[in-house]
Amino acid sequence: MVMKFLVNEGVKPVDIYRRLQAQYDDETLSRSKTFEWCKHFRDGRTSVSDDPSRGGSQPTAVIPVNIQRVERLILNNRRITFREIAQETNLSVGTVNTIIHEHLHFRKVSARWVPRQLSAFDQHRRVEGCTELKEHFDREGQDFLDRIFTCDETWVHNFTPESKQASKQWMHADSPPPKKFRAIVSAGKVMASVFWDNCIIYVDFLPRGATINSEYYCHVLSDVHMGLQKKRPGLITKGVLFLQDNAQAHTAHHTTCTLQQLGWEVLPRPPYSPDLAPSDFHLFGHLKEFLGGQHCSTDEVKQAVLGWFSRTDKSFYAEAFQALVKRWDKCINVAGEYVEK
Repeated sequence: MVMKFLVNEGVKPVDIYRRLQAQYDDETLSRSKTFEWCKHFRDGRTSVSDDPSRGGSQPTAVIPVNIQRVERLILNNRRITFREIAQETNLSVGTVNTIIHEHLHFRKVSARWVPRQLSAFDQHRRVEGCTELKEHFDREGQDFLDRIFTCDETWVHNFTPESKQASKQWMHADSPPPKKFRAIVSAGKVMASVFWDNCIIYVDFLPRGATINSEYYCHVLSDVHMGLQKKRPGLITKGVLFLQDNAQAHTAHHTTCTLQQLGWEVLPRPPYSPDLAPSDFHLFGHLKEFLGGQHCSTDEVKQAVLGWFSRTDKSFYAEAFQALVKRWDKCINVAGEYVEK
């Protein structure tokens, strides 16, 4: 009945299947059966019951012994294909599909890329750091987030290929799909250090031939502090909570002394944790998407970066810190594993 109602509303079969899964989970019909019923309803069928001629019986090959054989093959080789299982068991591919989806409730999932294989100690440090930050937030609420100020570095290239998502365009159903030639990022690039909270406070572009060591970083921090005094004087009064990564230049003794002199309190951020860095999971991805497909000189790419930052609404930056709280929670709940969203 639900499928019939949604088909009559014009909902696509793939969306119907997704919504059924969200509501009924393991009790959902298989994808193929869902699509089959949707087709019947689009063709004018009104009954929601099986045809009497079917008798409601299952294929004779779908029996406990075959279900167990298929399960054993999958448990022994998680990457085995439908066709390989069919050859091993002398069952049809359709029968194998029915057993896997409707009886064993397996689904094939791609591996998720993560920045690093975390040790138990790494996971423990991630949980500890997120717990400390979450406790601060629970005590102080939005005032705590409003005091957080963060920084990160990223390479911006003179040419960044356009993403596949960004290249989508409207086409007629019978039109040939557009072609996109493979491209790689240019060798020309510049390192941008971005300091921001609910707006961009300071952007430093590393001069050619220079490296970000402690001495260079401390000089940048002094410039950033002057930028805060101009743009965010209230933050200086309340007290800056500084969120940065654990790069050597950031944790050197000279840097630590400079941060103490500036009166900034450094928040914990465990190593190997780009998923807990607002710049990595929120800011830089959108920046690279904007730069995608543009050919620029080094000076032009600097201006493009600064222009995009200045045109971006403050609400965009604020969203990152609201999402950060959810990521602390998720990191704690998954015992320190990487958080996707």
